[in-house]
Amino acid sequence: MNASAPGKIILFGEHAVVYDKLGISCAVNLRTQVKVKESDKGFITCDKFPEIEYNQEILKEIEEKYNPIIQNKEFSKLIQAPPHHSGLYLLSKIFKETGYKDLHIDITSNVLKNMGSSSALFSALTAALTTKSKDEIATLANQGDILAHGGTPSGIDAATCTHGGFLTFKKSKGITKLNLKSHLPLIIIDTETPSQTSTTVNRVKTLRDKNKIKIDLILEEINQISTEAIDTIKEENYAHVGQLMNENQELLRQLQVSSEKIDTIINTLSKNPNIFGAKLTGGGGGGCIIALTKNQEEVIQNLKNKGIKSYKVNIDTEGVKRND
Repeated sequence: MNASAPGKIILFGEHAVVYDKLGISCAVNLRTQVKVKESDKGFITCDKFPEIEYNQEILKEIEEKYNPIIQNKEFSKLIQAPPHHSGLYLLSKIFKETGYKDLHIDITSNVLKNMGSSSALFSALTAALTTKSKDEIATLANQGDILAHGGTPSGIDAATCTHGGFLTFKKSKGITKLNLKSHLPLIIIDTETPSQTSTTVNRVKTLRDKNKIKIDLILEEINQISTEAIDTIKEENYAHVGQLMNENQELLRQLQVSSEKIDTIINTLSKNPNIFGAKLTGGGGGGCIIALTKNQEEVIQNLKNKGIKSYKVNIDTEGVKRND
C-alpha cells in the first residue's frame, strides 16, 4: 500500500483570501511518499516517530479528546497539540470507516515546511489506506489539517495536494479546479526562517482595524491581480505573470507580512535578467519565496553562489497517486 502526493504553493492572493478575495494555488512536483504495510506487532509504528507505538485504544482516546474541541470550535486548545496527533487523528477517522489495522508507516518527503507538507502527507496516507476518490481523499485529508493548523483550514491545501494542477479559492464560493496546462518554470527559495502565519494574519487584522479603508483597497488590488492572473497564466505570458507577482509582493509588503530577509532576497532576484518576477508564498514573515524564471538551473546556481538555497519545481498535474 503505497501512495504519494505533491506539495503546493500559493501563487496569488494569500492573506486577501481571509477577507473573501480570490486566491490561486498550484501543486508542485516535490512529493511526499507514504508506504504502509500491515504489522503483526500488535500496534502501529511509524519511522518518523520511532520512539512511540500506537494502538487502537490510543487512537480512540485522541479522537475522543479532539472531536468535542473541533465541534465546539475551541481552536485555541489545539495550539499545544503534539505534531504527531494530527496524523493519528486522521488515522482514527480512516479506521472508523475501514476497521482498525496494525501497521508500519514509512514516510519520505521532499516537501518543504510551508508548502503543504502536512496536507501532502495526509493525502498520501489516505490514498494508501483507502480506495476513495480524489474528492473524498481531499475531504478526509483536511481532517488532519484541522488539527495540524490549530483550527478549521480553508481546505485549499488538501484539495491542491490531492487534485494537482491549479485551483482557486474564495471563501464565499469555495474551491474551483482550473483547467490550465501551463508548466510555469518556478523555483522555490527557502529563507531558512519559519513562516509566521498566525502572527502575520493577526498583523493584517490589526492594520485593518486601524485603517479599514486603506487596507481594504490593498486587499481589493490583490483580488484584481489574482483575477487577472488566471488568463495570463493560461496564455503562458510569463513576463506578465512575473509582473503580477511583483505587484502582489509589493502589496503584501504594504500589509507588513514580508520580512527584511524576504525583501533582501527578492531585491537580489530583481537584478537577475532570468527572473520574470518573485514573491513570498504562504503566510510570510519567513518560509519560502517563489520566482518565475527563464532558466531555472542558471538561477539556482547563481543563488547557490550567493549562499541561498533554492529548488527547481514545475507544476504537478497528477496530484495524489497510488503506486501499487
